[in-house]
Amino acid sequence: MMRFGITPRLWLALLLMAVFPLVALHQMLTGYFGEVMRESIADHLQATTLNKMTQIDSQIVDMQENAQLLAQMSDTKNMLKKLETQYKKRVAAPQYRQLRQHYLEMIDNIGDFEAFYDLFLIDPSGEILLTNKEEPDLGTNLFTGPYRDTPLGRVVRESQQTLSTGLSEYEIYKPSAAPAAFIATPVMDGSRLMGTLAIQISQDSVNKLTSSSSGLGESGEVVIVQRAGSDAVIVAPLRTSQAKPLELKVSRGTNAALFSAIDGEKGVGVRRDYRGQEVLAAWGYLPRAEWGVVVKIDTDEAFRPIRKMQQWGNALLLAIIALVGLVALWLGRSIVRPIKTLTQLSGEIAGGNLGKRIPPHSANDELGDLAKSFNQMAGSLEQTQNALLAERQELADTVQQRTAELEETNVHLLQEIAEHNASKEELLLAQTVYQSTAQGIVVTDRENSIISVNPAFCRITGFSSDELIGRKPGFNKSGYHDAEFFRDMWQAIQQDGHWEGEIWDRRKGGEAFPIWLSISVVRDKQGDIYRHIGVISDISEQKEAQETIHFQANFDELTRLPNRRLFHDRLEQELKKAHRDSAQVALLFIDLDNFKEINDTLGHEQGDNLLREAARRIQTNLREVDTVARLGGDEFTVVLPYIKSNREVDTVAQKIIDNLAMLFDLGQDIGYVSASVGITIFPFDGNDSAALLQNADQAMYESKRLGKNRFSYYTSTMQDASQQRLQLSNELRVALQKGELEMYFQPIHDLANSELVKAEALIRWHRPAGKFVGPDVFINLAEEIGIIGEIGLFAFESSVHQIRVWEGICQRPISVAINLSPRQISGKQTNFDSWITLLHEAGIPARNITLEITEGTLLDDNSDVRKKITRLREAGCSIALDDFGTGYSSLSYLKKMDVDFLKVDKSFVRDLALDKNDFALVEAIIVMAHKLGIQVIAEGVETAEQRDILKQIGCDFVQGYFYAKPMPPLDFINYLKALPK
Repeated sequence: MMRFGITPRLWLALLLMAVFPLVALHQMLTGYFGEVMRESIADHLQATTLNKMTQIDSQIVDMQENAQLLAQMSDTKNMLKKLETQYKKRVAAPQYRQLRQHYLEMIDNIGDFEAFYDLFLIDPSGEILLTNKEEPDLGTNLFTGPYRDTPLGRVVRESQQTLSTGLSEYEIYKPSAAPAAFIATPVMDGSRLMGTLAIQISQDSVNKLTSSSSGLGESGEVVIVQRAGSDAVIVAPLRTSQAKPLELKVSRGTNAALFSAIDGEKGVGVRRDYRGQEVLAAWGYLPRAEWGVVVKIDTDEAFRPIRKMQQWGNALLLAIIALVGLVALWLGRSIVRPIKTLTQLSGEIAGGNLGKRIPPHSANDELGDLAKSFNQMAGSLEQTQNALLAERQELADTVQQRTAELEETNVHLLQEIAEHNASKEELLLAQTVYQSTAQGIVVTDRENSIISVNPAFCRITGFSSDELIGRKPGFNKSGYHDAEFFRDMWQAIQQDGHWEGEIWDRRKGGEAFPIWLSISVVRDKQGDIYRHIGVISDISEQKEAQETIHFQANFDELTRLPNRRLFHDRLEQELKKAHRDSAQVALLFIDLDNFKEINDTLGHEQGDNLLREAARRIQTNLREVDTVARLGGDEFTVVLPYIKSNREVDTVAQKIIDNLAMLFDLGQDIGYVSASVGITIFPFDGNDSAALLQNADQAMYESKRLGKNRFSYYTSTMQDASQQRLQLSNELRVALQKGELEMYFQPIHDLANSELVKAEALIRWHRPAGKFVGPDVFINLAEEIGIIGEIGLFAFESSVHQIRVWEGICQRPISVAINLSPRQISGKQTNFDSWITLLHEAGIPARNITLEITEGTLLDDNSDVRKKITRLREAGCSIALDDFGTGYSSLSYLKKMDVDFLKVDKSFVRDLALDKNDFALVEAIIVMAHKLGIQVIAEGVETAEQRDILKQIGCDFVQGYFYAKPMPPLDFINYLKALPK
């Protein structure tokens, strides 16, 4: 136990009376002045934040008022009236230049607009008619052109929709190659929208918002931030960072002050800034610009005076503590030193040095009296000690003699006990191991009769010990090994005294199972065999695990067919044999047509059932030497070795196609698929498995291109077609982002009064260098690569926008017919709720939209497809059945689906005046449709004679080159304007 001496007690007493009160007073004063200083800095930051927010908001209001002033001026309205198509930039008419120069000079004369970088005049259709800077955006369309997703495009659309002044977000604007924000305000002629005036805010005006940091010390700065998805982005230059505006992004959680500001909160406190530094910050939110404003200063600088005050106070406290310690040390040593001397000498006497004495002159006070008493006690103890030592010597001699006698007797006894205990422990350990080991142990005598088995042996074989004792091993042989095997085994035991290996036995119930057997011989002193000891381990589970691993590595778990790995191995083997024997090998690549629709509509479980049945059908008519494999998904391969002619391959391929074309019974559902087969022959089409597989795959795609449900042989021209198709697919994936896709519109007229009532939306792809790709090519390609949904959404959004533009030009509503791909409707990921929401937001009645579907969409009688079409009809959209009469035309479709229009294919209209059959078919379709309450639209009308015949037999609407070809939006607007009022 630690002793608490006199000196520590003196030091503690002085510490309690002098130092602790000073420490408490120091902490109280430091805390009070620190809090006062912290509140003062926080108030200053809040005042600075409020001042900056007021300054920014005032500047935005001034710019919006200036923009509204310009929009209300008669010069601006007159300028929009005069800017017709012939004066746009692409024509470069001198009159356009004069108008532009006059207007810009007028703006310079009426006020100071240094805060504006650029000025735009935009017509109601979104076309930019005039800019001050004349950057690449001049002459483009903000609603359909390359800048439709810029802040300028979005704020102009919002301004035209709401007829109010709007402020855009702050982003990089490509034509200016710099950060920009825009103010857009409508130009109105009474209640009519003439266009939009937009202002691009000067970058310098934004930079000035944070350039002043007066009163914020060395590290203080003003930060302006706006939301960027789930992150935040800095929109003005910073003192402490070289990053340009919009380059510095901050993740949520790393800067609580920035995100509190853009979340609409107001406050002050200690936070981490975008550098990870601790700062004292104040923040607020500007709803008009959707900006957060943060004014901050590093805590190292803000709290530096408080820390210096604490440091001086701590230094003074340390000096006082050192002085108290010195005083306590001096007092303690004057008292403790004499006591230590007395204690040391007393300890030596107590340790047996009875001749030691304390000098009588060591102290002349109470301590001296104590020393005299200790000297007297030491003398008495020394006399007693001498007497005891003499008696102890005599007793020690007697004990030594008796001890020697007892030790001799004890040695013999301990040896006997040790030998007995060792033997007992060895026997107990051996018995424990024998009984508890997981391996089976059997012991036989010299005649090889069983004399002992452990529990594990009984558990493994199923026999009890009573059934085994006395019998000879081998009575439960499996029959898997011949006599020679056992003869070699016993010969090795006789010669080497040991044998081990894998062997099959039978359990008591008759089941054969594998074991690992180890047999050792125990010999007696004469060298003769005394015992046989057999150890067995059941290796059934290891065997099963090996078989499972082998199956999983080489076979498809769903169909039990060889997988891709085993297929390549077998194909390589067959190619080596064919090369050696100069033989031919055929490789068939099979892809199930329409399998994705089965998965999407009936579910993956039914799809798996169909794949298992398809695998069985493929195997039905093949030879034992042929190999069928599943590569994955709905792709299978067949290897046909030793073929003599293509006729053999044709027969096998056609049987596979016929078998797969039959109905698949899937329990409560049924399914139909077909097969597209590609064939390649070794050695004519390739010398290795990779080349053959690639060529067979290309041949399979050729079968799909030719209509599916057929087979095709590989030809060298397929490689070029495959490369072209791959390049086209890659270009199509980015065509939307590059603005290469454009919507065209073809008018649909009412035959009764020749009025234009509809327009069909048709998508066009203009590749770079003026290359045109027809929709019959890229629509099918978009369905295959899975981007038809994105293209369909683009067509729908563009059509909705055009309807709004036409409302300002045409007095009567014009509806748009939009084609829907079967993949758009049947895919589970397709959800048309967003389309309906877009119509509501744009304020366009759903009756102005007609959705055209083909008969193939209804072929599978899918309930999910019916639900989606019904949902669109309930929202108010019309449904048209396109190309009626060219596909699987059936009255049952018209009965099940509520269709508004039938579109007669142009193949029937083309020879309407010459072919009586075409005339009769079209007339019958019109009569039938009218009986069902369905209106009819005829496509491909190219002559007045065709129009008159259709009108005579009661057709409702027509479209075709007789009226107009499909045209871009601007030409369609001109077509509308040219129509008789």
